[in-house]
Amino acid sequence: MAKSATRFPETSTRRPEGAALLPLLLLSGSVLLVVLASFFLAGMILRQGVTPDYPWLLATGEWILDYHRLPATDLFSWTAAERGWIVYQWAFEIVLASIHRLAGHETVATLIAWSALAIYLIVPLHTAPRRTPALLIAAIGAAVLAVVSVNLSLRPMIATSAGLLVQHLLIYRMRAGRTSLLGGVLWIFPLYAAWANLHTGFALGIGSLLLILAGDWTELRRDVEPGSKHWSTPLHPSQVGALLLAATLGTLITPYGPQLHTYLALLSTEAALNARIDELGSPDFGMFQFQLLLGLVLLLVAAMTRQSGALRPADLLQLAALILATFFAARFVVWSALYLVLLLPTVVARAWPALSRHCMASSRRPLILILTLAAISAPPLLASRGFADPVGHLCARLTPAIEAYAAQRLPQDRLLTDPISGSCMIAAAPGIPVFIDTRFDFYGGAFSTATLDALALKSGWRTLIEGYRIDVAVLDRRRPLAEALTIDSQFTILFRDSEAVVVRRLH
Repeated sequence: MAKSATRFPETSTRRPEGAALLPLLLLSGSVLLVVLASFFLAGMILRQGVTPDYPWLLATGEWILDYHRLPATDLFSWTAAERGWIVYQWAFEIVLASIHRLAGHETVATLIAWSALAIYLIVPLHTAPRRTPALLIAAIGAAVLAVVSVNLSLRPMIATSAGLLVQHLLIYRMRAGRTSLLGGVLWIFPLYAAWANLHTGFALGIGSLLLILAGDWTELRRDVEPGSKHWSTPLHPSQVGALLLAATLGTLITPYGPQLHTYLALLSTEAALNARIDELGSPDFGMFQFQLLLGLVLLLVAAMTRQSGALRPADLLQLAALILATFFAARFVVWSALYLVLLLPTVVARAWPALSRHCMASSRRPLILILTLAAISAPPLLASRGFADPVGHLCARLTPAIEAYAAQRLPQDRLLTDPISGSCMIAAAPGIPVFIDTRFDFYGGAFSTATLDALALKSGWRTLIEGYRIDVAVLDRRRPLAEALTIDSQFTILFRDSEAVVVRRLH
């Protein structure tokens, strides 16, 4: 009789249904967040990226293209027409004007949006350590895209974001031994030579190198802490010193040489003026972008509390310095957010390994490609729908008043503008000299502060009107002086709507 086959209990290698569902939920949720955040940031840049700075940035670049030289004195005002002008971001202005001439405003806005998405999401996804889950980077990157939308526009500050990113990746490669000291020097010198001609934020890069010097030197001198086994070898002070020297020499390769550094040092002393500039003030935590930033900072604190060795000293110094700077000056939010997306995913992965294992369930490379394609599709899709606004919402408010004045302008007019109406006039009525625009650093602290005080109807406002013999004004109605002049018996109203007013002195 044949023996019956022995039956063993059936076993299954399948995970429980809930465990299999969780990675799928994480994957779909992260992709959705990235898509929404990419469209949100791209939409903000295309729709509201034209700030009052944009007209004079574009006009300056066009002038340089036309005359093949940098302007020595002012191009736009009658109050400072003979004052020397240091055009410290001339390279950005040339690039801006060149793209605008070749392909129009939509292309300018699309390229800036692509640059932002690359810096704050795509490059971090492709360059993060392999042990850091792509899903985690995507989730934090999506939050960062929303955060930077509060202050990222068609301005040269994007160059500083790119410069800080390139420097971070270079330091990472040098620590890992994939780039030699000579290679690092040969990279960082042209980086700073370009950076110094694009944006004054190159000073942040120098500050970052100093913090790397302090952090890596501290790491070399102390015992290895738990968690530091994940770190590559810190750079020796002599290596960072060589990078600092190359970077500093690179910043001298500008049309102004050391004069640029002196100029920036003087700007930092204009405390009274800096206090009047909105983006140099404390952030408004009533805005959801700053609330989201605060949430990311709290997540960082929680992760560091759980795993104190999850972040190396140099990285912690840079991140802490930029976060602290953001709490005092809102414009730093775009750079603190950059370091958050570069560093926070790895810190969270080390602090909560179980979460990391769930996030690693998806295949890394296909996921990164999917997220990249989802992100880069947003700007051209929005541009094709006519979403790019070449005027900007602030200037659109004032354009009817500017056009009304241009139609009634007299050659001898001594025109008063506020900073916003002045900047917008550069675009809407080119060739009309303005009183002031948003280049506060160019006009200087004394003049800018006196003008802002007069516009706020503070004591002495009539002294400014009479001192400059103002005979016509184009002002935003949000300025108290605008309403005062409409009821002043010395002036008559040429134009008035809900946004702006044009008044002329009675002779």
